[in-house]
Amino acid sequence: MTDIRKKLSQRTVWFLLSLMCCLTWLVTHQIAEAEVIMICHKDISEQSLNVTQIADIFLGKMVTWPNGDIIVVSTLNEGDLHNEFIELYLQKTPSQYKYYWKKMVFTGTGKHPKIFKTSTELLDFVSNTKGAIGYVNESDLKDSVKQLSIQK
Repeated sequence: MTDIRKKLSQRTVWFLLSLMCCLTWLVTHQIAEAEVIMICHKDISEQSLNVTQIADIFLGKMVTWPNGDIIVVSTLNEGDLHNEFIELYLQKTPSQYKYYWKKMVFTGTGKHPKIFKTSTELLDFVSNTKGAIGYVNESDLKDSVKQLSIQK
């Protein structure tokens, strides 16, 4: 009888550990998704973008705003927020995104986005650059930029 209890106890422990890992992963990904905030220069008339428009902008397929202004794309260099944005909105891994832009630049079919090490640098750039767009963590959002709502 003790062997059966041991096996059940071990299975229960493994099940609970697996369940905790899955729940932790789900919670962190839900939190990370909620933190990605699309921002743009205050003069841009758009109030929202859909997921397809976001992908088109950050992949260089949409290069002007509806009023004709040039879209100036800015991204973070790396980090959890950058990775989450790339995977969630562009359906790529960060390395696929880097390779995509290397290919676009090499073939002369695109201009690489402006890349920043910190959200503060990205925010400053977007607030001072007409036509600029980027993304930040919700906690980094400032009044100097316009927040775009995202239509899913």
